[in-house]
Amino acid sequence: MSVGQDGKPSREALVEELRAWGLLALDRLDPLVGRMTAVLSTPADAAAGTDACTACPICAALAGPGRTDALAEAARHATGLLAALRVALAADSPAEPAADPPVRSERVVQHIPVERTPTC
Repeated sequence: MSVGQDGKPSREALVEELRAWGLLALDRLDPLVGRMTAVLSTPADAAAGTDACTACPICAALAGPGRTDALAEAARHATGLLAALRVALAADSPAEPAADPPVRSERVVQHIPVERTPTC
């Protein structure tokens, strides 16, 4: 990791390390999402003979009757999200930092008249 003049890691080095960690996480998530998509894309008739996990409340809630369409849609969106993240993280050059917003010379406020009434 490259170090700046003050002895701290440079911004570019931190960005590269975060990008590497992000790609590593995507590499770990891809097989899980792939298996989830494969299981959910099988027809209901073929999956009827398989034993569904209902031992834990999470599996019972997510894999309950009538929820396979929602899970298949979630798996499809997860696949797209992972692909988009991989493209964003695999960019050859880091994106230019966002420009600072313009600084206003004076503070803009809205004056609202307040009428106070006596309380009991």
